[in-house]
Amino acid sequence: MREMLAAFLFTGIMLTGCSKAIDTQMNSVHHKVSAVKSDVEKDYENLIVQANQGDALSQAQLGLIYYYGKGIPQDYSKAFYWLQQAANHGDKEMQGMLALMYEHGRGVDKNDTKAFELYKNLANEGIGLYQSKIGDMYLKGKGTTQSDAKAFEWFNKAANQGDAAAQYSLGVMYAKGKGISQDDTKAFEWTQEAANQGHAIAQRNLGVMYAKGEGVKQNIVSAKEWLRKSCDKGYQDGCEYYQKINE
Repeated sequence: MREMLAAFLFTGIMLTGCSKAIDTQMNSVHHKVSAVKSDVEKDYENLIVQANQGDALSQAQLGLIYYYGKGIPQDYSKAFYWLQQAANHGDKEMQGMLALMYEHGRGVDKNDTKAFELYKNLANEGIGLYQSKIGDMYLKGKGTTQSDAKAFEWFNKAANQGDAAAQYSLGVMYAKGKGISQDDTKAFEWTQEAANQGHAIAQRNLGVMYAKGEGVKQNIVSAKEWLRKSCDKGYQDGCEYYQKINE
């Protein structure tokens, strides 16, 4: 049972690119845990015993169960406590969860500086999602001093590992000349990489690039194709531009 529960709970915690990406993957775990809710309820008492005995996996499982409120009432404070115990054993996924909780003030006082510190440690381990997250925090000056150059550096590391959010961000930075010399061709290339992975905003941006001939030869058919894909993903701005281009 514990092995099955662990698989459900940890699926999706190996993350993709920003806190929105983290939350999106958490939601996928949310649905999978629902299928074993009765098992969680039955196993809860055993988890408590094992977690109190210092078992890191049980601590992580218990923290995630409290975080999602599956089988028991949701409790961010208890989630934070148990996830912290697991993180203290060196569990990188749970360290990422703690960073997320510090960033959003879930179960602990909001602390961007602490969140940045935890994310940075994980980024230095070479994990693409956290490299992208650090890039975003440098870009916004969140928990650290704002730096377009450092943002570009970290986005570039994550993008080259295939992180779609970082690829999208690189496209924007090349398009605007932020942290790097302005380059429409590079902007198109990185935006295309992210769009091909299903990043809705990148799909919208790619459609606009095709429509305007920015970094690529103008192609209205391709513009409509990418704008429609963005719209189908539920990105409203993609829908509006698709309607506009069809007028």
